[in-house]
Parts: sequence; C-alpha cells; structure tokens
Amino acid sequence: MRVTPTKKLAKRAKLNIFMFVEIAIAFASVAFAFSYLDLIRSGAADFSTEEIIYLSIIFAFTALLVTALGIIGMQLIMVLRRRSEIGLHRAVGATGLDIMRLILKDTLLLILSPALVGVGVGIWISLLFSIVETGLETHIDFVFILEITLSLLLFTFLCGLVPAIKAVRMDPAVVLSKHVAVVKKPVSKRPLRKIATIAFYSMIALIFVACIFVNHSLEAAYQDDVVNSSGPPPATTQRAPAFSFVDGEGKVISSDSLQYKSYCLLIGAVDCPGNSIMLNELSKHVAAGLLESTDIYAIHIDSPIGTSIDAIEKYLRENNFSVAAYIDYEKSTEWAFNVSSLPALYIVNEDGIITARFLGWSEYEMEYLRDSLLKMKTD
Repeated sequence: MRVTPTKKLAKRAKLNIFMFVEIAIAFASVAFAFSYLDLIRSGAADFSTEEIIYLSIIFAFTALLVTALGIIGMQLIMVLRRRSEIGLHRAVGATGLDIMRLILKDTLLLILSPALVGVGVGIWISLLFSIVETGLETHIDFVFILEITLSLLLFTFLCGLVPAIKAVRMDPAVVLSKHVAVVKKPVSKRPLRKIATIAFYSMIALIFVACIFVNHSLEAAYQDDVVNSSGPPPATTQRAPAFSFVDGEGKVISSDSLQYKSYCLLIGAVDCPGNSIMLNELSKHVAAGLLESTDIYAIHIDSPIGTSIDAIEKYLRENNFSVAAYIDYEKSTEWAFNVSSLPALYIVNEDGIITARFLGWSEYEMEYLRDSLLKMKTD
C-alpha cells in the first residue's frame, strides 16, 4: 500500500509533537526538582520533605533517560536518511570531528525549543506552588541556571553521541556507491514510530507512578502528624518535653543544652499573623531590658513542603526582630508540644518547668507575658 505525502507529513508531525511533549515534560520535571534543592542544601527540609524532593529528582532523571532513548532512535534514523550527505562530506575532506559536530548541532536544535518550554513550565509550576503552599521556597538563581544549562548540554551530548559515532564510522566509498543495495533500500519509518511511541507512553506511565508515590508520601506525613500531635499541649507546672531544632548554620541543637537556663520558646510559622505580633512584642521586651535576645528561641515549624532557613532569616531581618532564626528538626518540637494553634509561647525556668504558656494571641495575654517576663527576670 502506497503512503501518500499527506500521510507522511501527518505521521512526521505526530512524531514531532510526541517528542516535543516528551522533552518538555522531562525538562519541566528537572527544573521543578532543581528549584527546591536549596531546601536540602540548607538543611531546612525534614525527612518527608526530602523524600518528596528526592522522588522528584529520581523522576526527573528517569524521564530524561526515557526521553534520551527516543531521541537516540530518531537521530539514528536521521543518520541513515542522510548517509549520502554524510558520505559526501567525508569524501570532500570533512573529518570525523566535523561530522560529530554536525550531528550534535542537529541534536541540540531538536532538544533546545522543547527544553526551554519545559524549563519555563517547571519554573512556573514551582512558583505557583510557592504561592499556594506556605513555606515552599523556590530558588531561581545563578546556581539553578548553571545546573539547568549543564544538564541541557550534557543531555544533548549523550543523546547525540551514539548517532554521531554511527555517522563517523560510515565508509564514504560504500555509502556513495550506487551499486550498494543498502543505499537503494528505503529506510523503514516503523522502528522510529515504535521507539517514539514507547518512549512517550513510558513517560506518561512514569508521571502516574510518580503522582501515586508523592500522594502516598504526603498521606504518610499527614498520618504521622495526626498520631504524634494527638493529646493536649504541655501545661504550666509541667516539665518541658525534649525537642530539637536547627540554627542558621545547620547545626542541630537539643533541648538538653538548655538545662539550667531560663528561656522563652516561641513556636510559630512565617505565614502566621500572630507570630509576627508575638515576635514584635518580644523584641520590645528585649529593647526594654526585660529579656535577652539569646534567651528567645523562635522555632519555625515546617510547612507541608518545607521551610527555608534563608527565608526565615530574611523575614526576621526585614521586620527588625531581635531574635535568631531557628527551624524545627524533623518535627520534634511540633510533636513534643502537640502544636494545634499558632503561635505557641512557653516560658521555661532553670529547672525545665513551664512557668507560663500562651496559645494564640490576645491583648490580655500580652499583659500577662510582660508580668511573666518580669517574674522570670527577678527569679
């Protein structure tokens, strides 16, 4: 059955659309994953957050691998179609390096447009999550751009390497001979369509599998919160539970190091309005001499995706709060104090006993806070 030119164009267009979407999805996943690597670098991500980020990275590189197989298949077919052109270049003096440069350039042109679209989509999705999910910090900086650029160049080199080697190994005398049967034999398009179709649907399957794993991780994290945060928060006259937190240098600090010291423990979140009011009130008391800034431990609990220590330091600096930046370590503070409302402020004496507790915020509690701080200072 003869294939008309219209059908050929339709099949080629379908194949090009498949590859465009596949490459775009792969690089969108890479951009999305790389934009959150700063959470792990800064040590701000807890276990569940790191699990999701690492999962997105694994998916991104798996998607790149599947896409690479499809591109290699396309470029191999392209080399076979252009073998007479390649043979002519070799016959007039082109070196193997020239042929490799030609194939790699074609591979880059094939990848560049969908890769840029994919990176743009990935950045847009990560920025959208930053708006929807509190605490999610997207970092689009020089390091991010460098990572994406190196990934694109490395991906292009690896995808074009096999077809380029195939082209370099061609004997110009053989491919230019009109009597060699292989030159007269038409190139079958079926392997190309088959490879592209398998690669495309493998990509779709990977997306569904990744969504299932992400949903499972989020559900498991939610169940952990429910189990570990059940029960009432610690009351006054009770001993403060053990907890851990991370400072601005990424060092994990245990509550054991706070023994024999009176301190204020503020548990809050950057997006909580009452948290800003409480921090402002504590800063006033520091300025008035009722409290030392080193006696305040403002621990910011993790959001569903993660909280960056850099974002907290920026938040404290912009609002002129006289406290250091701390984040919860693996939700130990949130679970130890059964946090159900924010902000939560505890005043703990030298014996580790809670002498005052403030859940939420009100004008009356601010007056009570001042009296409690005066008592802590006199004691």
